[in-house]
Amino acid sequence: MKDPNGETVSHTFGANESAPDHGNMDFVDFYFDYFMEVPASVAGGRWQGTYTERSWNLRFLDNYVVYAPEAWSSSPVNPLTDSPVTREEREQHVLNAARRLRERADAEAGGLRYMVNVWSDVESGYFDRDIYPELMQYVDYALFEAWTSNGEGAPVSESVWLRRVMAAQDMIVNRRAEPVVQVGFGDFWYALSSLLLVSENGKGMIWSNDMYSDTILSSLNALDLGSPLDDFTYVDNAYQREWGKGKVIVNPGDSITVSIALDRNYEDVVSGDISSSITLPPRTGKILLAR
Repeated sequence: MKDPNGETVSHTFGANESAPDHGNMDFVDFYFDYFMEVPASVAGGRWQGTYTERSWNLRFLDNYVVYAPEAWSSSPVNPLTDSPVTREEREQHVLNAARRLRERADAEAGGLRYMVNVWSDVESGYFDRDIYPELMQYVDYALFEAWTSNGEGAPVSESVWLRRVMAAQDMIVNRRAEPVVQVGFGDFWYALSSLLLVSENGKGMIWSNDMYSDTILSSLNALDLGSPLDDFTYVDNAYQREWGKGKVIVNPGDSITVSIALDRNYEDVVSGDISSSITLPPRTGKILLAR
């Protein structure tokens, strides 16, 4: 897209990335056709064959900004009106593009899935703007590139944490999209326990830039909580959820340490300690197995 001066609008977090014109269906179709048949001009013709022939079935729509003026180098113009693009226009264009990609994927590329990096949009306005829940009906995976922390690894406030958790829960329960949450920033177990407050029916994945340690992989391989028994609740100043073989408790509070008496003995998955009570410092979570 271009701004009023005719300059290309780029992403402030990636100067080599331009803001695409989602309202141009020729552009959207070109993007999809790129999957079905790679143009000879790509990579100097070094790419031989198609994505389908190479058995690729996932496309990653990175930095998929719906409406975030702070992420653009300048204000884009709507090519259809020659006026500054409004939020409503931008959202409709994005929805039209996502719907078109979904329809063509289902009709022409069976099994093709889309992962969309939308965490900044989703966590800030998921329940305030109709576009976000509807967009989650057209994509398969929604990446929260920041989850329990920001991009630098510092834990977010309880209000931001809860907004993200509620958005992920809505995806799991009501939408096509499956939340994929970043566990590579901050404390791993805090991030995982926060996801387990809402994950169910096989939906909810973790993602990290770095490979997990052997210790974490061994713990994950042995972890068996059974199935969730109900939605999470807020009890004893913490968020808790009962599972068939244990429970998950998270304290996303900014400063308060909580102590909780449990109904029986539980084993802490991380430490291996068995106890009928736990203490949770701020911004921590525990995964407990019934014993």
